[in-house]
Amino acid sequence: MTLAYILSAVWRDGLQKGLFMHPNSLYYDHIITAFKDMMINEDSRNYLVEKLGDYPMYFGEDSKIIMDSLYSYVTKKRLQALIDLASRLSLYGLILIILPIALDVGLLISLVFLFI
Repeated sequence: MTLAYILSAVWRDGLQKGLFMHPNSLYYDHIITAFKDMMINEDSRNYLVEKLGDYPMYFGEDSKIIMDSLYSYVTKKRLQALIDLASRLSLYGLILIILPIALDVGLLISLVFLFI
């Protein structure tokens, strides 16, 4: 149970305030630049910190730091513990455990096949 909790908590906490977009979006560079400019502006930054909390903020390529950190928590043992726990739960329990981690079924399936 502890291994499953670690994996679910890390992914939930790591992504709960994330904003994701396709890197090939026509607007990708504009949005990254806008976020970086917003963080340079002291009033904007203070507003975000007040509303979201004083957390590190990463944009564009820098955000890979967070994703790499999250993926480092995915081990065969933790993933198996999560799958075992989820298989013992009702459909409702499955949604509560898996959905915050996977964000979509495709990622979960990819993770499962990665360790098979």
